[in-house]
Formats: sequence, C-alpha cells, structure tokens
Amino acid sequence: MSDYMFMLENHLNAEQSSFASALQAICDEANWNVFLAGGAMRDMLGGFPIRDLDFVIEGNAVKTAKSLAASTGAQITATDELRKVVEMTLPAGSTVSVGMSRSEKYVKAGGKAHVAPASIHEDLRCRDFTINSIALSLGKASKGLLLDPMNGLADLERREVRAVHNYVLYDDPIRIWRMIRLKVRLGFAIEERTASQYANAREAEMEKHIGPRALYEQLRHIANEANPADVLKALDEEKLLGQVSPALTGQKLNLQGFSKLLKTRQLVPFGADFSVDNFALLLYLVTERLAAKEVAGLVKGLAMERAGVGGADRARGPGRPRRRHHRVRVGRAHRRRGHPRPLSRGASADERPREGDEGEGEEPEVESERELHPGGAGDGAGLQVSPPV
Repeated sequence: MSDYMFMLENHLNAEQSSFASALQAICDEANWNVFLAGGAMRDMLGGFPIRDLDFVIEGNAVKTAKSLAASTGAQITATDELRKVVEMTLPAGSTVSVGMSRSEKYVKAGGKAHVAPASIHEDLRCRDFTINSIALSLGKASKGLLLDPMNGLADLERREVRAVHNYVLYDDPIRIWRMIRLKVRLGFAIEERTASQYANAREAEMEKHIGPRALYEQLRHIANEANPADVLKALDEEKLLGQVSPALTGQKLNLQGFSKLLKTRQLVPFGADFSVDNFALLLYLVTERLAAKEVAGLVKGLAMERAGVGGADRARGPGRPRRRHHRVRVGRAHRRRGHPRPLSRGASADERPREGDEGEGEEPEVESERELHPGGAGDGAGLQVSPPV
C-alpha cells in the first residue's frame, strides 16, 4: 500500500470508504481508470478535513453514479449533463461527486464551455487552481499513484493559490469568487502572477459575466464554510457582493449575526448526531436587516422566486434538479426578536427547527407565507427560512 492510500484511508469515515470501494469495484470490472481528485486531494494533502469527495472516471460517469446510488442508498442531488458530473449525498450526509474525465475549452471569455472526454492528465490541466489539480489513482493497475502535472503539491507547501493558466479567471469568472473563498478558508496567499490576473479580470469587469445560477451555488458553498462571515467580509472588501445585492455591505451585511452563529456552533459537542440546513441559516442572516425592496433585489439577482404554499417545487438553483424545499415567511415581524431561535438538540434532523425560526412562545404575525425556490423575482421584506417540510 502506498503512503497516499494509507493517508486516504485514515481520512475517510466508514461510509466514505465503503462508497469508494464500491466505485472501485465497478470501474475495475468495466476496465475504467478511476481517481480521487480536486478538493478532497487538496484537503488531504494540505492537512485539512476532507469536506467532500470528487471522483473522476475515464468512462461512463453518469451510468456509474446511478448504479452506485441504487447499491449504496446514496441520493442523487444534481446532474450536470454538459460535464457529465453527478452530485450525490450519502445516507449519513457525506457529499460526493462522480464525473467524467474531460477537457473544457472556452471560445469566448465567460462563455459556454466545449466539453469532451479526455485523459486524467488533460482533465487536471483544465482545472482552475493548481491545488485543485492533483489526483490519486484508485484503479487496480496504478493504485496509489499520485498525479500532479501542475505542481499543486508545491503550492500547498507554499500555501499559495495559483491559477493553472493565464485565462482561468476569464474562461469562467465564477472562479473569482472561488479564489476568494479558498484564500479565506485555507488562509493561503494569492500567488503574484495570479494576483495580477485577478486585477486584470476585475479591470475588464469579468464578474459581470457571472450568471445567477453560479452565484446561487457559490452562496450554498459559503453557507457550508466553518465561518461564512469571513468569506462574506472578504467578498464585500473586494466589492463583489453587490452582484447578489448592492445592499449587502456595512451594517446590513449582518456580520454580528454570523458571529453569534459561530459561537452557537462552537457550543455544540463534537460528534453530536444532528445537522442543520446551513443555506437556510445563511439566507436568514443575509436578509435579516434588508428592507422589502432590497430583499426583492436579492431574490432577482439570484434568479429565485417565491411560489405558493404547498407547491411541490423544492429549493433549487436555476436549471437545478429538485432539492429539499424551504418554507419562507415574508415580512418584518420575525425581526423584532433580534436573534434566531436556538437549535434543539433533542429533535431529529428532520424535525429540528433551523436557526432563523421564530423564538419560543407565540408565533409572530407575518405578512404572507410562501416557499422559496430559484427561478424568478419576488417581493417582501426579509426572508425567514423554516425547516424543510
């Protein structure tokens, strides 16, 4: 066993390890090469907790993912038909993506990518940052072989975020947000040449090419950060949050609310068996201090809509498959209390109120009650996100 395989086994929990073994078995039988890549490798080699698993297959990834969902009980949460990537959630909550090894070429800046099957080496060379361009072979012929064509391991040691090539931030401008998020989360510096590319991209206003769906997905990622406030503050300093809502700055950014949330999280005992909807918490906190028109602008900027109560649609980004939906109370009354309801440790994951529900006692009046899911604009002042129903 290679040192890297030993390191991987020590980083995976039982559920993740079982899924990886099932995936390896399918790929071995089909004679496909399979790799662990992206953020999982970055976090493992950098000494950070593995947040999610990113598997790459030189074969039919979509078919493999569907087979795994049937055999492991994993739930498919999203499918990118263009890139042939399937996102999944395992029964205990771990997130996994299974994707085709591919190349991505952009005809114009900020345009749609031309995607084609490719070798793992070309896949890694087409990624965003070198620290995300490392892979570990899991196939029987080369198990434990580390692939690092862009020298990302050296950048991990230097604690730098470096772009794979000169057009990374032009090809797909949402990488601007991703770069800031990685810099804050990992505590890394931006490599000098990449910083120059960033300055040029901002001067060219490449951020204006970022679509609502991409912004929506980045907010979901930010919601799952250990300290979302630090990421939001960095985005505010770079004057990027205005893409979501021009009002999200200064006191209205509600960093104090996120600080309270962080303190609450720190009170939760390690290993406690419950989870919360982090995206619901983020929506509550970022809209808590916004006026009606400002909330409407945020909803429009993310291409979200409010549908009637009891509808079957679930909270999802533009063009996304259905996800769990959130009941959203629209109105100012919920803000009188000044703080979200504490988490109930005794409740089950599905029954437990999310932070941002009403406090104990009588439920306050609201102007209207609707469900929130992406797709269009709406009105109202403040969003209170209740538990999924």
